[in-house]
Amino acid sequence: MAKFFGLLVIFALAINLKGIGAAAASPQESVQDQTPGYATTPPNGEFYCKFCMLCVTYVRNMTLDKDFMRAFVDNGRRICLLWSPAVFAKYCDDFAEEYPDITRAIVHDYLDPIRGCAWLCHGQEAGELHPNVLSNFAQKVGRASKKASWK
Repeated sequence: MAKFFGLLVIFALAINLKGIGAAAASPQESVQDQTPGYATTPPNGEFYCKFCMLCVTYVRNMTLDKDFMRAFVDNGRRICLLWSPAVFAKYCDDFAEEYPDITRAIVHDYLDPIRGCAWLCHGQEAGELHPNVLSNFAQKVGRASKKASWK
């Protein structure tokens, strides 16, 4: 189940990437005409929209399930015992304990079914642009590095 959840997280993040929107765009559009950091709206498809919404909603709901996240921590501890050197076992165990909070934060910040799947759903104007996951993350990292930079 944990592997399935991991694959769903990767899929849900991947559907927000520019590559899918660019691949679905018409061949006459040149890559230079597209706004960088945004995905263009592909042709509407009800199946794709529902599938996207279901996957993203499922991933968000799984991060709220305490038993499932406890299983993630337990699996993380097993991995720590098997793979980490004895010197780093405490650090690995601490990371495994913080993993549910990290996962919830990433899912909460970047996996919104409405915004993430909007470019796949009906009713969107062809010219509407929606920020994707990587551009949002890059903006947050850029702001954080500017605040922490030494002058």
